[in-house]
Parts: sequence; structure tokens; C-alpha cells
Amino acid sequence: MVSIIIRTKDREFFLKRALESISGQTCKDLEAIIVNSSENPLQLDASRFPYPIRILEKSGEVTLAKAINKGILDAKGDWITLLDDDDTWEKEYLLKHLEYLEVHKDCRASASLTSLVLEKMEAGELLEVEKKPFNKNL
Repeated sequence: MVSIIIRTKDREFFLKRALESISGQTCKDLEAIIVNSSENPLQLDASRFPYPIRILEKSGEVTLAKAINKGILDAKGDWITLLDDDDTWEKEYLLKHLEYLEVHKDCRASASLTSLVLEKMEAGELLEVEKKPFNKNL
């Protein structure tokens, strides 16, 4: 199983899009752990997603590192990955990483190139303005 840790703070619009991205994964043996760093409780119907979701609400000062560590401590998967609340994945993202790790059993981690997607909000809808490699020198 893969545990996906998502840190969020007052960005439910983006969080829902990230969760829908997880729903589209071809790998289905997964769980999502949302670490909410907001003072406001998260308003999310976790039952509408086809995988288990646990929400860890804020307790004290939560930095990025503390939020990630909190999620790691709660994770039940054999593998752990991070997904920012404003990011999305291609449908085979997790499957490709798991297949690579299965073949290369000496590996303990996997990383991939990423794209920077610039968007703008118009009439309540996100529109893609530009998509480019995050760092083409990697």
C-alpha cells in the first residue's frame, strides 16, 4: 500500500482537485492522510472518494516539516509519498514508481521530473496558462 501525505491550509478548492487526481490513479492500493494546518476544521466528505482518507487536524504550531512528520507517523503503507494540495498527478504516476521499485529492490526511494503548471482563475474555473519543465537541467 502507498500512503499519500497531503498538507493543506485553507485551500479546499485545490485539495479537492488533488484528491480527484489520486482517484484517477491506476494504482488503487493506497490511502490519503491529510494534515490540516488551518485553525478551521476541514469540511470534506471523505466518503465520496474510492480510497481511505484520514484527516489529522491542527494541534499546536504546524510547520511544513511537522505536518509531514505527523502524516508519516500515521501512515500505514509500505511506501510513503507527498502530494502538495495544489498539485495533481498523471494517471500512472504511482504505478510507474511502484513498478520501478519492484524491479530495483535495492532502491529505498524514487523521484521523478515534474512540470510547472501556471494557471489562472476565471469565472470560478482554473485555466492552464503554461506548462513547462520545473527544472530542465535535472
